[in-house]
Amino acid sequence: MLLGTFSFAFADEVVEPSENIKKLQELGLVEGDAGTGDLRLKDNIKRSEVAVIVAKAYELQDAAEGLKAVKGQFKDVNTTHWANGYINVLAGKKILNGYPDGTFRPDANITYSEFVTIMVMMLDNGKAPAGKYPFNMIARAAELGLTDGVEIANFEDVAIREKVFEIFFNTITKKDANLIIA
Repeated sequence: MLLGTFSFAFADEVVEPSENIKKLQELGLVEGDAGTGDLRLKDNIKRSEVAVIVAKAYELQDAAEGLKAVKGQFKDVNTTHWANGYINVLAGKKILNGYPDGTFRPDANITYSEFVTIMVMMLDNGKAPAGKYPFNMIARAAELGLTDGVEIANFEDVAIREKVFEIFFNTITKKDANLIIA
């Protein structure tokens, strides 16, 4: 008896962006890959990429451009890093923080707790709520409605782009956000 083997190749699942994410694209706050326009919604997102979308929400691209050749406060972000200016401008506004060892880890994937911390700092003008990190930030994000409609099982998990974009949309559309879309 002859048995054959079959193998199947499945194409990567194509995820259509939500209306919220399409709005972020229209505003130029999130962009797909050059050439394809693919947002890679199921992929992780790096800390440096988050810096760019946050700076765009504040319309700080010109300030970031002016700071790209300036050595900032993080010992692992040098002037040749593509996001140096964005990281510098947001660190100066106390929206972005690094790690206790003086690093920012721009090419590391961001966790949900780190991302909601940035969103809370955006809305609360760089002031951290009282309490123990990250619980204070997660609770404040929930209180502000930033995670509404976004299911996150573990805030210490590496964040995926789709959920980051949804939380970002919730953040910048808050009435008191003082951002370009609010």
